[in-house]
This record gives sequence, C-alpha cells and structure tokens, in this order.
Amino acid sequence: MKSRSNTVHGDMAIQWASAVISHAHDTEWPLCEQLDYYRIDYLKKVVVPHKKTILHDYVEAVIMNSYSYLLDKHFPGEVIADLDECSRCYQLSVDSLGIRHFQFDSDGELTRGDFEDAEIYADSFLDLFQQKLLPTLAEDVFTILYNDKNLLSFFCNELAEKICKLKTAEYSDILASDGVIKRCPYWPKWLKNGIYLRDKGRCQLCGCDLSMLLRTDINYNIDHIVPLKCGGINDPINLQLSCEHCNKSKGDRSAKFNNIASPFWSLDEYEQV
Repeated sequence: MKSRSNTVHGDMAIQWASAVISHAHDTEWPLCEQLDYYRIDYLKKVVVPHKKTILHDYVEAVIMNSYSYLLDKHFPGEVIADLDECSRCYQLSVDSLGIRHFQFDSDGELTRGDFEDAEIYADSFLDLFQQKLLPTLAEDVFTILYNDKNLLSFFCNELAEKICKLKTAEYSDILASDGVIKRCPYWPKWLKNGIYLRDKGRCQLCGCDLSMLLRTDINYNIDHIVPLKCGGINDPINLQLSCEHCNKSKGDRSAKFNNIASPFWSLDEYEQV
C-alpha cells in the first residue's frame, strides 16, 4: 500500500459511514448491547482521551462483523467484490493471495471454479484487509462521522446509560462518585486542535466566533456534550467547542448541542451566469 496522504478516501468511507449510522440506530439491537457483543472495552477510554476513540473501535467492529456475517452465510462472492473495491481504492496489493481459480457474476453467483476455493480465498482476503486496511478505513470513516453531532450525542447518551450504573466500590479508578467519571485533568494539544478544526472555531451552543481573528479577549472551553454528572465521558466523541459564557450557563445537567454550520453561498437569489 502506498504511503497514506492526509486526506479521506471517498466512496468506501462514505458508504461505511452511512452503514455505521444505520447500525448504531438499529432499533432491534440497542447500541449498548452491541458494545457488549463486540467486546469493546470502552472503560479504558472514558477518563483520558485517546486518539483511537471508542467510535473508532465501534467502526472497526461493525465493518468486520458485516464481512464475517457474509462469510458465515456462505456469500464469499459479495465479500471478495467489496474487498476488491476497497483494495483498489486504497491501492493495496493483493498479489500475496495468489491467482484466483474461480469467478463470480455481478449477482455473486459462482460461474467458474470451486466454491470451497472461493471461500478459502475470501477468508484470506479478509485477514489481509484486517491487517493492512481496516485501521485506515476506520480512521477515514471516523473523520466523516466526527462531524455528525447527532450521532455523537446518541452514542454518548447510550454509553451514559451504562456509565450511570457503575459503582465506585468496583470502579474507583475511573469514577469520582457513583455513575460519574473522573474529570480529565488536562486536554492534550492534538485533541484541542482537532476539536477546534472540526467546530471551525465557533461555539457549538451559540455559534459565536472564537477564532480571535478580530479580537483577543476570547476564552473558549472544551465542553462535554453529555455532562460528566449525567454519565458523560472524556472520550473525544463527547467533546465540543464552546464559549466561556455558554459553558458556564449550560449547567451540569444539560446535554445541549447544535450542529453549527454556515452555508457556502445563499440561494435566496439566483444569478444569471
């Protein structure tokens, strides 16, 4: 695979981002149950921010579970076709997998070769994908999803249901009191820079400019979307930019947030080109 550029790859990341959103909101399989099923150790990341967030772990689990499900149901053609697209998108060499002695049509039906060989090939392809591409794809998917405050709020509120049930008698290393995660003592620079970039230097509650381009008497805060007292966590997915006034007036019980964005241009009047 060629060296990674500082950009998000297109279609594959967008497709998986959409799939992850749908998966998280599955009404028949609550997110809390999914986290347990995928064995995501979220408690390791609730006090100190990690660059690889809980959402990264979830994205990886959803992707791998989706492919594994298809293989368990004996649909190797669909897995191979999808991983082919992914390897082309990310320029991953698959020479190590050897020459294929089978072929599938556009509907995933075997048209040439042995089905068992195809399944063995699909398993090997998935192993290669997991080793070489999964972290990169998950990072690209996360970059898209990290802009979706609705998803982040939903995710953190689901986690809060689990956090609120924790007792200090069992989790004294991460809890300040029953159901309340300890406050992070400091925010690392990489985190503050990332949140500032995502939120475009604007308070995510009132929308005011925090860039200090026009004035210097500005103080901005890193705000918990779901407050710690409500089961919130210090993972980057639960953090947003806010002005000092909004941060203080929001209170410890409010999970208020806005998807602050500015249009690129106005459609109020159409100009003749």
